[in-house]
Amino acid sequence: MTSMSLALCTYDGERFLGEQLASITAQTRLPDEVVVCDDGSTDTTLAIVRAFAAEAPFRVRVLEGEGAPLGPARNFERALREACGEVIVLCDQDDAWPADRLERIAHVLAAHPRAAAMFTDANLIDEQSQPLGETLWEALGIAGRTERRFVRGTAAERVRVLCEGNVVTGATLSVRKSALRHALPVPDGWLHDYWIATVLAAVADVVMWPETLSQYRVHDAQHTGLGTRRPPRWYFLRRRTQLVRRLQKDERLELTELAAGYKIVLDHIGALEEATPDQHAVNYLDTRRRHFEARSRVATEGHRASIIVRELLSGRYHRHSSGFSSALKDLLLRSHGP
Repeated sequence: MTSMSLALCTYDGERFLGEQLASITAQTRLPDEVVVCDDGSTDTTLAIVRAFAAEAPFRVRVLEGEGAPLGPARNFERALREACGEVIVLCDQDDAWPADRLERIAHVLAAHPRAAAMFTDANLIDEQSQPLGETLWEALGIAGRTERRFVRGTAAERVRVLCEGNVVTGATLSVRKSALRHALPVPDGWLHDYWIATVLAAVADVVMWPETLSQYRVHDAQHTGLGTRRPPRWYFLRRRTQLVRRLQKDERLELTELAAGYKIVLDHIGALEEATPDQHAVNYLDTRRRHFEARSRVATEGHRASIIVRELLSGRYHRHSSGFSSALKDLLLRSHGP
């Protein structure tokens, strides 16, 4: 049987942690170990974890934070490095799991032996553990067409979906230990789930599995929300105001950071010695990088109109931005720039 570790990161999680730990103990397929990385909790989180470790029917390792908090991405990277199982299941401190979660993960990965990682849907619950009547993928707007594109698409298409917006929520992610040599370390400025999914999608198979294998809790204190796929219901009422703000905002820094982020991915993939990246995926990432580099130069270089025309004629405004609306915005931003 494939060994399985849980990578659980905690930080001042006393409110919901007990329910999550109870759901782990109730699994029909128990983990071989749980690695708990605490990031400097000041409440009773560590006491709850130690009590759990003393009674758990499996190995529990508790690693306390040292110095300043690492933050979620670095803390999860630490937990992933420490975990020894052949499959590592990421675990949030504030969720709850159905009893067959680990059993189903083991079954799916056994049926997909070439998969480096998998992620699933989840049911949304509130602070009282009551269902919100919606799944995570529905809330993110990725159920349906986006799901089909990822599941049925090539490696390049999966990378394209990820570039358009992260569809992978870390609380639903499982990864093979052997694949982490391709995905770690997580660079500064990246969320761990987004980085791992993007890199592995370019060099291996990542499975998007439609079962709701977790109960994802929505509450005010969580570090990251539901993501950016679907705008809030009030979005369209404020669209005109937001458009004015965007036209008045100098977005060169944001575009430069986007281009730099894709360069980091490309450099990382290019340096891998034991993986052969999909060339179509690499080409897509590089084209996207060059597009955002070009857009970032519009407000600072001469021949600005020629840059916009070139990006329009190449189709990159439509493939990587919002088409003519992005081009028009870049032209209008010119009058607000230096």
